[in-house]
Amino acid sequence: MKPEIKKALSRACIGFPCGAGVVCLLPILWGCASGGGVCLTTGALVLSKGTEAGAALFQFLCVGTLGAAIGFSSIFLEREGSFLWNSLWHFLFNITAFTATAWNCRWFEVRGDRFFPRYLGVTAVLAAFYLIVWAARCIAWRSDVAAIRKKMGLAEAQSGPSPLKWRESLPYLVLAAALFLLLRPLLAPLDGPDVPVLTGLLLPWLCYPFTAAVAGFAAGRQYGPCPLLPPAVLTAFLPNLLFFSPAYDLSQGLAYAGIALVFNLLGALWGKLRQKQK
Repeated sequence: MKPEIKKALSRACIGFPCGAGVVCLLPILWGCASGGGVCLTTGALVLSKGTEAGAALFQFLCVGTLGAAIGFSSIFLEREGSFLWNSLWHFLFNITAFTATAWNCRWFEVRGDRFFPRYLGVTAVLAAFYLIVWAARCIAWRSDVAAIRKKMGLAEAQSGPSPLKWRESLPYLVLAAALFLLLRPLLAPLDGPDVPVLTGLLLPWLCYPFTAAVAGFAAGRQYGPCPLLPPAVLTAFLPNLLFFSPAYDLSQGLAYAGIALVFNLLGALWGKLRQKQK
């Protein structure tokens, strides 16, 4: 067996329990956020399987398989060739696995005519994850190229970092602010009035924390602590308070700012450790 396949299979074995754990974690988070009870499966899945236990077991296996597929798909990103094409194949593989899981588990079938709008909304969130990582990587690559040019004498050395590192952290500030400001207005029309999966669950519990973490870590890894990033994340979150359903509160914005701060410091520490290793 090739080492790449062996590595992909080992990651698939790790991905199965991680994916299955999401089955329990997300409903609990949704129950805490909405103040209602915890429901592990949709009513449509229970009707199709006959019992709630059978539906829960079926969903457990499906989401575990989805996690295994995501772990296995990492092999695409390690192949030789164009990183753009490898990333595209990685995205298509994962979105296909997600589509099969969502369809079989009846995740969006609260009403039949709402499946595709909600599915498109969740797909947009997944695509946003890719864009966040891609934007952070592109910014990092540009910084690396600038550093190489400086060492080769092709660019004039700058006098030093800007005050509060505003110039260095500006691309990450724009990235985080754009996603915090635009995602909810774009996804709200695709959400359902009865169960707001996109704006009530995926955005506040997955996408926003992920955005803050990636922006903070990437900025810290490149430039060290960036004190403007956490308040910028909080400021970009504030317009979300203008929406009434589902309602957000200020504590969520403070939590996202805290995530950005923690991951910014972790990124700065990671960058220093890598410099020492070199």
